[in-house]
Amino acid sequence: MENLREYITEHKDHMEWLKEFEFCRKEISFFEGRLAEILKNHQNSGMRPRAEQFQNQFIRQREIIDIMEHKVNIHEFENAELAKLNNGHIPDHCAIDHLHMREEIKIFWKIYEDLKGKFNHFCVACKVDKAKAS
Repeated sequence: MENLREYITEHKDHMEWLKEFEFCRKEISFFEGRLAEILKNHQNSGMRPRAEQFQNQFIRQREIIDIMEHKVNIHEFENAELAKLNNGHIPDHCAIDHLHMREEIKIFWKIYEDLKGKFNHFCVACKVDKAKAS
């Protein structure tokens, strides 16, 4: 018989990841507002192509968040069903799936943090560009 582990541990991870994805969505909305402001203030500058790249990257990040949320929700549902059958426990083999998901989340965060850093540098460059134009 396969070893069992507590469901609640993975459940907590899933809930935390879903909250983090919601925060990312809000943060991306904030970035998009900032980007709209930059585009308004730099209508005739060379910043527009780079700004459009960020618009596309924000759209793509939202798509990735949707995909990751879907994966987390499926994993959560499957684990919950197994836990119902096993008195609050899930089979050990589910831990492997969870580790794979955790690695995907780490990769997502690395890419997302990189995007945020690049966008913040872009915002600073836009302020410098505007100051030079004044």
